Order: sequence, then C-alpha cells, then structure tokens
Amino acid sequence: MAPFLFLLVVEGMTSLVRQTTKQNLLREVKIGKLEIEINFLQFTNYTVFICEPNYESIFTLKYILRCFKVALGLRINFHKSMIGAIGVVEGLVDTFSHLLNNAFTFHVI
Repeated sequence: MAPFLFLLVVEGMTSLVRQTTKQNLLREVKIGKLEIEINFLQFTNYTVFICEPNYESIFTLKYILRCFKVALGLRINFHKSMIGAIGVVEGLVDTFSHLLNNAFTFHVI
C-alpha cells in the first residue's frame, strides 16, 4: 500500500476509534503511574486494540472493523486475528473470540 494511502486508512481507523470513545462505547485503559489513557496502537501491518473486557467493548470493536471494511473496501483477516487478556477468566476470552469470528485466542494471567 502506498504511504499516503496508508496514512488515509490509518486516519479513518483513528476517527472511528475516537468517535466510539467519545460515546463511551469503547473505554480507554489507564496505564502506569501517570494513568495514560490508551485504546489502540497502530504499526505498519498491525493494529492492537486495548480495552476493558466486556461485551460492549467487543461488540464495539466488531462494529469498528465492519465500518472500516465497508468504508474502505478492505478485508479484515479474522483468521489471522488474535485476542488476548490479562487477568480475565479464560472462558470469557473464548466467548469474546467467538463473537469476533473465532479469532485465535491466548490467555495471559
């Protein structure tokens, strides 16, 4: 993907995440002593979403990914996607994976 086109795609994803955060559909996670709020990281080929482990967040993530797909015509590789959790009951992670089209799961305590 050309660098400029990539920037447009990234900005579209950022806009969707900001809108859902403003509407309290996707809550940011506070990290560290300074409690820096974060909800996603983007790298060249990867996007990492960081959110609270609840159904509303998972449905919101699915909504963001579907909007991204429809708006830009790009396909989401759910079979290459992963979902993980820290300090969450393992069965809940499996349920979230199922809701996200059976993305590969891993669990960290």
